[in-house]
Order: sequence, then C-alpha cells, then structure tokens
Amino acid sequence: AGGVRAATANAKPTMQYSVGEAETLASAKEFGVRGDGVRSSNMTATKGYYKHVELSATEKAIAELQPLFDSIGLGEKCEAVAGAMCKMRQHTWRNAIDGLRQWKEQDSESLNSRLQDVGIRMGINEINMLTRALPPPPPTTCVVRVRCGEVELKVTLTPKFLAKPLQDSLVGPFLKAYSKRMGTPVSITDVERVDIDGIAVDMTAASAKVLEDELGRLHSEAAAVVVLRSATPGTAGL
Repeated sequence: AGGVRAATANAKPTMQYSVGEAETLASAKEFGVRGDGVRSSNMTATKGYYKHVELSATEKAIAELQPLFDSIGLGEKCEAVAGAMCKMRQHTWRNAIDGLRQWKEQDSESLNSRLQDVGIRMGINEINMLTRALPPPPPTTCVVRVRCGEVELKVTLTPKFLAKPLQDSLVGPFLKAYSKRMGTPVSITDVERVDIDGIAVDMTAASAKVLEDELGRLHSEAAAVVVLRSATPGTAGL
C-alpha cells in the first residue's frame, strides 16, 4: 500500500481536489472511499482519481493491480511487478490486469523469470497464486436482446460490428425488423433514445464502448430498449 502512496505522491492534482484529497484517493487502503468520504467500488474510486490527477503509466498500473495483489497477500510486490511490466512490455493493454494476463499468455517464460529476478524475488508458489488470481480475458462478442414494444430481437455483435456506432450495428438492423413486423417504416430519426441495461446511451458512440463495464471489459450479454418518439406512426402506447 505504501508503494502506491509513494508512486502517486508527486502527481499533480487539478483545482477540483486538494493535494491531501488526491493522496487519499491514491492510497490503496482508501480506494474504497472517495475523497468526500462516500464509499464506492475500488475501480470506481480509481477511475475517479484518474480524472483529477495526472498519473504515469507505471502509477496507473500500480493503482489497477494493487487490489489484486492485496487480495492474495502479495501487496508489497505490486509496485515492482507493475514497474517491470511497464518497462519490459509494449503498452497495448486497456488496463494493467489485462496487461499482466497478456504477458502470461504471450511469454510466460519471460514473466516467470522476471518475477523471480532480483528486485521482485517471487517464489514459484507466489507466482502460481498470482497467475491463478488473474481473471479470464473479456469476451469478444456481445449478445444483445433489443426490444421496442412487443417486438424483440436477439443480436450478436462480433468485433467487426462492435467497432461501429451503436446506431449502425444494433439500432438500424433492429428498426428494419421492427418496421417489417409492424408494417410501418421506422428510421433512426424516429428514435427518441436507446437504453442499455436501463441507462440511456449515445447512439453515435462505438458499440464496444457503450457495452463495456466500469473496468472497460465488454459485457457478454446486454439488454437494450429502443424508445420511439410519440409522434411516430404505429407507436401509440410505446
């Protein structure tokens, strides 16, 4: 935990947080409590901290990995492992947990060697504990159940379609099916809003972004509701 404080002590907070509040947010032991004292999830607090403090890649990696290392009793090793990963690996991961998993999957020999090296000195049992604790990779497709009134359609979005705006990959195809079922032409301009799992989203945003969780990981399933404007023909009561 001390490693995270040391790594983030020099980060520059914006006017929205004092230095003391920023250090509170940065502390691994306090990640579950926001600067205003309200409890929140570890990753929610961490992401809130990112919005107000400039962190280096290594400092972000430490913040993201610390809860995982603490959970298996290896908290004191986190800073050294995060530093080694950022130094030895090309930074292509979305978060540090994914980066550590990529390292394991792509070059486990290099990972094991580095973790046992001077400066980290993890034993085989500790390395096994760490690799077992890594969560599985995120899904690459998302199955979305889209509904508008009595019409429902299940759509599987592959990486190709996840890269497209939600209105092109999901809403547009659904409206074609809806129009055929209702016998009334309906287009994107007739849509008032789209809710994903109860939350209104931006139809012009990339589908993958809209369908990810707070960790930046794609949901494997989701529920969408298309709400049409009340003036749209054939939508009375929707």
